[in-house]
Amino acid sequence: MHSSAVILLANPAHQTALNARKRLVLSGSVEPLVELRLSAALLTLRDCSKQTIMWHHRRWLLRRLYSIKRAADTVTSPGVTEDEDTLFDYDIPVPALAQELAIAARAAETYSRNYFAWNHRGRVVDALLVIVRKTLADNSPDGDLDHLEATLEDEHAWVMKWVDLHVSDYTAVQYLRHVDTSLRTMAAEMARDGLSPSQRFADLEVQILHHAHSLLRAYPHYESVWMYARIVQGLEMSESDGLAYASEVVHVGSHASSLPEYQEKTKLYARRFLAWHAHDQKRPMSRAIRPRDVLLDNETARTAVETLLQDDQDAR
Repeated sequence: MHSSAVILLANPAHQTALNARKRLVLSGSVEPLVELRLSAALLTLRDCSKQTIMWHHRRWLLRRLYSIKRAADTVTSPGVTEDEDTLFDYDIPVPALAQELAIAARAAETYSRNYFAWNHRGRVVDALLVIVRKTLADNSPDGDLDHLEATLEDEHAWVMKWVDLHVSDYTAVQYLRHVDTSLRTMAAEMARDGLSPSQRFADLEVQILHHAHSLLRAYPHYESVWMYARIVQGLEMSESDGLAYASEVVHVGSHASSLPEYQEKTKLYARRFLAWHAHDQKRPMSRAIRPRDVLLDNETARTAVETLLQDDQDAR
């Protein structure tokens, strides 16, 4: 029993040791809750937190502990990850899911850009969203829905603050996109059902636009903030801030970075953003613009960018 735990301390990627731990749980020698505590302790270690099988083992334990599955006709949220490693189809209490969010947060601090911790966190949010949909379907008391709304609102605010403090963490940016899209979809569904989502849900689009554009102007030499700008560029309320700023960076040199190496890097990211936009948009006037046209540093690129900007203004 103890030898497998010691092996995992030395080598957290040891599949045989994890399988031994599973057999101990299945045989009743170790309670799932006790094993969850061991897992939480191991995931505070850097080498453990970056191993996908450690997170898979934790989700297996959660499914084992809360083994009563939801009804087969339970409606799930659009965009949730549906495979054998999900959490949303089990009756896991909200406090237990909140604890999973805290464990993933500690792991993300321990190992930067920890994809596996953010992936786990995304599956927890999927489970919370399904609980919201089930609460709506069952006409549960308003207090239950208010508590779930508050939990998800806090998660949205938390990850925005995280991105503020870790602007190079592109995995966090991707997770923010997942949370933001999921919450705005949920708010729209609530409105269709005759419910009034909180004002914070109504303001999500404004918040994320302001957040992305403020980070872009403050930290243009980080590629992650340009990825963030791509995410919000397609929102209905976007006013082409990202597109206009990228044009300024490329042709005017207007950006915050003063060191030459940062200036060149920022210009490269701006050109990539413009190339992405040229490829992504489908407006007839701009279909002839090729991504490589805006990657060049010549008059052709300047003309292409001006056309993109004009098209964007005409479309709005």
